[in-house]
Amino acid sequence: MPGQKTIIKIPALKTENRIEYMNLKSLLSEGAVEAIKGNYNEALTCQYLYNNDGSAGVEITAEYKPVKSEIDGIVKKWDNDLKNAVTNYKEVRSIIDRGSKDMTKYLIGTTIQQDSLIIGAYLDNLSFQGGVEFKADIMVAVMKEGKKILDAYSLKLYSTKSVNLFNSSPKGMALILAGDKASNEVEAAIAGDSRLQKLIDNAKTADKLYQQAKKDKDEKSKKKYFEERNAARKPINPRLAEITFKVLKPYVKTASFSENLLKALGFTDKDTKMLMAVTTDRNSVIIDKHPDLDVSNIDMVLKGTTINIVGPTGKNIVTFGFKEGEKKKLAAKVSFSGIEPVDLASLPIVDEI
Repeated sequence: MPGQKTIIKIPALKTENRIEYMNLKSLLSEGAVEAIKGNYNEALTCQYLYNNDGSAGVEITAEYKPVKSEIDGIVKKWDNDLKNAVTNYKEVRSIIDRGSKDMTKYLIGTTIQQDSLIIGAYLDNLSFQGGVEFKADIMVAVMKEGKKILDAYSLKLYSTKSVNLFNSSPKGMALILAGDKASNEVEAAIAGDSRLQKLIDNAKTADKLYQQAKKDKDEKSKKKYFEERNAARKPINPRLAEITFKVLKPYVKTASFSENLLKALGFTDKDTKMLMAVTTDRNSVIIDKHPDLDVSNIDMVLKGTTINIVGPTGKNIVTFGFKEGEKKKLAAKVSFSGIEPVDLASLPIVDEI
């Protein structure tokens, strides 16, 4: 209703990778950098909302004005952490800045379109000690001037339209999507497959010989064992995919499976709108639609070394790719290719962010 205040929660993407904040200065891994970029992006987007106080679509109320200094401090903190984590600070900072500005333009522009005002914003759950999965959420306070209701957003900053959700294992995938029982079933099926176990043992032996050749800098042996390892791994990946598929297939039509899939994608429910900036050093686009985020009627399809979660229109929602044979690894990816980006120029924003 007019004059009603609504809190819009923007949930963070969940991930299995755990990075302790106390060791961040010495952590130069891609995971640490991506975690900083995500948190920095969220804080910077909030800061830009406050910086536009008094412009079209933004009118910060007395209730939220004190939050600005807190947001400014958090932005400064993540900026310092970024400087300690990367050597190409200016380039990375420029990408985060561009994506955050575009997200801010989108939030303000769509708010104006819905006859509303952004009256405040703040970050929640900033305790980073638990790892990346506790990445800060954004809370946006909106004063509604019309009858339209704003949706929830999931805020993400990426450099590619093919997004890695998480790295896991067959057992881990089953646990994430279907729970303990399914996870134990996958583990038991793998352990009980004698032919598969023999293949795994062969691949482990080949990998051990390859690693030793690398250590010895024996290029001839290294090439030989590399090829042997690849040959040993080749039949393992499709077999692991087949076993995992057979166990999980009966769970696909359950409500809990759909809920767990949405959580893995970073959404709290199927009505959550996503706000994604695909930003590089050359350009930036905003995407606010998932290719097929309808999980009411999903199916699972096995194709070689991959398991695809397919939506009702036939599009793949998520692809789980099995890799590295004896190591029993898999990568979950979601693709946003082919999705028409938002035309920011068409949004009713008067001033440049």
